[in-house]
Amino acid sequence: MRLINILLLFSIVTFYCMGLHGQVLEGSGSAPGSYLIQFDSGDAAASFSKRMTTERKGVTLESCGINSNILLVTGVDLDWDELTLLVSNSDGVIAFQRDYYLENRSKEPNDPWFKTKQWDMKTIKGPEAWEITTGGVSPLGHQIVVGVIDNGFFVNNADLHANLYVNPGEIPDNGIDDDGNGYIDDVRGVNIGNGTGIHAEASHGTGVLGIIGAKGNNSYAIAGVNWNVKMLPVSNAVNRVSDLIKGYEYIKEFRRKFNKSGGLSGAFVVATNLSAGISKSWPSDQPIWCNMYDTLGKYGIVNVGATANQNVNVDVEGDLPSTCESEFLIVVTNTDQSDEKVISAGYGSKSVDLGAPGDGSTSAQTNSDFGAFGGTSCATPHVTGAVALLYSAPNTGLEGFYMKYPEEAARSVKKAILNNVDQRNSLQGVTVTGGRLNLFEMIKGYKANNFTPAQESIGLWPNPVQNRLTLASSVHFGQESLLEIFNASGEIVLRKQIRQVNGEYAVDVSGFKPGAYLIRLVGNNVVGNGRFVKL
Repeated sequence: MRLINILLLFSIVTFYCMGLHGQVLEGSGSAPGSYLIQFDSGDAAASFSKRMTTERKGVTLESCGINSNILLVTGVDLDWDELTLLVSNSDGVIAFQRDYYLENRSKEPNDPWFKTKQWDMKTIKGPEAWEITTGGVSPLGHQIVVGVIDNGFFVNNADLHANLYVNPGEIPDNGIDDDGNGYIDDVRGVNIGNGTGIHAEASHGTGVLGIIGAKGNNSYAIAGVNWNVKMLPVSNAVNRVSDLIKGYEYIKEFRRKFNKSGGLSGAFVVATNLSAGISKSWPSDQPIWCNMYDTLGKYGIVNVGATANQNVNVDVEGDLPSTCESEFLIVVTNTDQSDEKVISAGYGSKSVDLGAPGDGSTSAQTNSDFGAFGGTSCATPHVTGAVALLYSAPNTGLEGFYMKYPEEAARSVKKAILNNVDQRNSLQGVTVTGGRLNLFEMIKGYKANNFTPAQESIGLWPNPVQNRLTLASSVHFGQESLLEIFNASGEIVLRKQIRQVNGEYAVDVSGFKPGAYLIRLVGNNVVGNGRFVKL
């Protein structure tokens, strides 16, 4: 029985205690001077701790969690024999064991071209990340969707078809705009050019889809960053800026409906991909285009764009979307099989966020073929796929968070990607992060850093209030934040974007009924809370 208990502990306890004593490390083996002890009650654990504190110097004891009966015991000169003796003379011990480092695992798909041609997925630590998640569904059960804007798609590619988003509000081939979104028969995305769901067959857009979400582990061809994500294709949207705007608006509507309905309608769109742009152009030339990224971000959508396929400093020469200033945009440059920035790829220490594999990659093509794909157009969907993959990972702090605070969730996902890159010399000083995408570190980093918003109190005056309520805090919420006010029954009575003026926010509450209210202010990865009384 003692042996069974110990084996169970090894599989369960070390998971809960990782956050207390270190990260998951390469390799395996016991951690010297580190042990776990399970007791039958909290009193027994407390009694042991008290005894060890007084009788045994140089030993540290930590609980493995709130209300936990498991202790982590560490001491550089505490060996196994001494621990065994200590435990044998203690009441309430159920089991004890050495603390062990965990091995990094990798999960390689059975797709035949993965081993021979998909160096890019190995470079960004795809197999290690896939051991945690292969993408598709959030921990809350929402199907994850990515919007892809490009010149055309071969939607019948055998490795892509199953992972294309199907619009549930549209009846196929009836010639009617069933869901009232302005487009006819847009069952699998839309062709902005003809207003229908019939896409032009183009290898470029097909290649982008393959990188993001080619069906993985199906014994066929290749595996995408996500094996089970749903992709929403928007074609003919790279001819003119007006078409691009229509494409973004089309995608936005799905997420807007999702947020408004609490996930009952629309689609959980988490990212957009654009592998097109305009060289030597600036935000002042295209303000509406650049403003779209902030608009999409407020709904919780992270946008990923390719920088120029030219050896130019876009900070100096200009480029769109590279130079659009939005906290909801990630700009990507191109790296090769040597893990170096491709010479012919754009750069910019202020505008280009990171690198990702591009030249020499393999992806889907028309007629269910597969072949070479490259350029910043290929690098970008690796990052777009990363956004979707992170939303599917378990226990990342995103569970429920993206439903309550979609805008903040989008910010945190971008941070997780940019804060956990692999540093590369060729990207130093020419990108914001100086690094290249790493899927595995992204997921680990999100869990370790926990980007869940900090909770802060906000000052409210006058309080009680009759007409005008002023909000202030020492914490910076940002120029524009989300304001929510709830009555005593928990019903929301006001929800709107509110702008800061001279470091303060002002709210007109003259129309509110007398009584007590809760107020919440959301912005810049912080949530402010307060109470006020309306006279």
